[in-house]
Amino acid sequence: MEDLINSLLKSLESASGRSIGMVMAVIGALIWWGVYLIRKLGRKMRNDVSVSEKPIEIQRPRKRLSLREYHR
Repeated sequence: MEDLINSLLKSLESASGRSIGMVMAVIGALIWWGVYLIRKLGRKMRNDVSVSEKPIEIQRPRKRLSLREYHR
């Protein structure tokens, strides 16, 4: 991992504008991926369920009342 970071920094020193953007994008993606894995691991250790994994309760829509029933 250190070799990868060192090579990215060396290429960043001698890079043009476009390749600097590419290196920054790769570094950002790696950081995002690392944070994602750490959060996922933390949830597993606490047995926490993320919002998307929680079961969704399906509720039937209420019956529409006619005007006669509504004004009773």
